[in-house]
Amino acid sequence: MTKSSKSESSDFHQKAREYLEARWNEISLDEALVAPSSPKSEAISSLLRGADITYAFMLITQAIGKAADLNRNALCIQVSSELPGSWDARSLASKVIVPWNTKVGRVVNGSSDPYVNNPARFPNFGPAMRQQAKAKAGYDLLSSVCDKLQSGSPDDVEEIVKDILIVAKQVLSEKIGEFHGPQRISVPDLIAVVRDYISKVSNGARLQVVCYSAIQVLLEGQASSLRVSSEKVNASDASTGNSGDVVVKDGNDVVLAIEVKDRPVVINDIDSTILKARDASVNNVLILIRATKLLVDEDVALRRFSKEFVSGLDINHADALDFMKVLFMLMTPQARAAFLRRVHENLNDLGVKYAHVAAWSESVSAL
Repeated sequence: MTKSSKSESSDFHQKAREYLEARWNEISLDEALVAPSSPKSEAISSLLRGADITYAFMLITQAIGKAADLNRNALCIQVSSELPGSWDARSLASKVIVPWNTKVGRVVNGSSDPYVNNPARFPNFGPAMRQQAKAKAGYDLLSSVCDKLQSGSPDDVEEIVKDILIVAKQVLSEKIGEFHGPQRISVPDLIAVVRDYISKVSNGARLQVVCYSAIQVLLEGQASSLRVSSEKVNASDASTGNSGDVVVKDGNDVVLAIEVKDRPVVINDIDSTILKARDASVNNVLILIRATKLLVDEDVALRRFSKEFVSGLDINHADALDFMKVLFMLMTPQARAAFLRRVHENLNDLGVKYAHVAAWSESVSAL
């Protein structure tokens, strides 16, 4: 390969990488996109869920390659193909698709270089490739999708890519039930995981589940009558009847109501918290904040806290990560590992968006 062709290939890989990341971010975050709808949806689902890893990788690679550059022939696998628009699909797979697959949680298990396997060692799709295929049903499904990618309109290409990524999201969501974490973990390592996870703004969803899970695990290790609860994330407190995002009770009495914010707290937030506490006859409130600046108007907020304290309502605020660190220090290394699993379970139980669930699984798998 010449220097100019290497540069061209690198540019194409970067374009494909950016395209795939953008489309995946869009589709994985869109909770309305739950079912594929293109005429090739059944073939796509069969290929991504099937036993043939090579064909699954080829499906993603051929589609992303075509979408990133419509001049490339979706039926071509190698530059040596005599078909117009030939290109090197193998390098796109190993340099772009495989790293993406690993990053998002392995839609497809296996190979770091899928096109080196026998089913993909042909210049292009066609009679010769089909004749040598051991899994002819799989080949026929893949070939039919690639035929549509090549003969269809740009909109058809986008529709197929969308369905591939929707099915990928489904596959990953089904895998979320699996959990593989350490048996024990140190405070610094756990703080690093939590810091990275709650640094992403999620309208408080990530912080709520992390806080709830930490208090859960800590209380379970104590001989205490205290219990902690949390409702579906981002549900209004009015609809749930809760006095906070996370609530600690002793019997029926609320001992502590916790509000979580992954942005700086403004006076209106404090006013709302006070009203909820009064309505629920709660005397102790903690506002956990994950932001560089915790209180927008700190002097006014602190004066308001002091005024409420005199009236019988004890409101405190804290940096969320500092609070978590104290809780983690009170846990054994084994309990901290249990916390990792508990977050995983609560993310599912509390109805958190898939993207936040997947991000936690990715963080834990890196330990």
